[in-house]
Amino acid sequence: MRAWCAGWDVYHSTRVPIWHLYNSDPTLRPLHWKENPDWQQYQRRSLDCYDAYLNGAVHPFTGPRSAYSLQTTRDLKGFQQFAGVDLRRKQISKENSMRSFLSNEHS
Repeated sequence: MRAWCAGWDVYHSTRVPIWHLYNSDPTLRPLHWKENPDWQQYQRRSLDCYDAYLNGAVHPFTGPRSAYSLQTTRDLKGFQQFAGVDLRRKQISKENSMRSFLSNEHS
């Protein structure tokens, strides 16, 4: 969202170039939410920022002087139309949910 609002075009490969292993075996590697007792505080802050983006609210981390504020080159409405998502309802458009990859019309 932030990249789009700053004027960047955002695309995603149809192939998975990388992946992340979430494991429950502590001998493989520690998980940050088990290692960091303040994890829920940071998660709450992140969700508060996201809510502020969607509602146009001022938040200490999303306000006009913040490095995390949304830029004004493009707006969230345009992002939602481009991506085929409804961020408030947490839904993907019917057209996008049936698409398996970008068609030739976008190339």
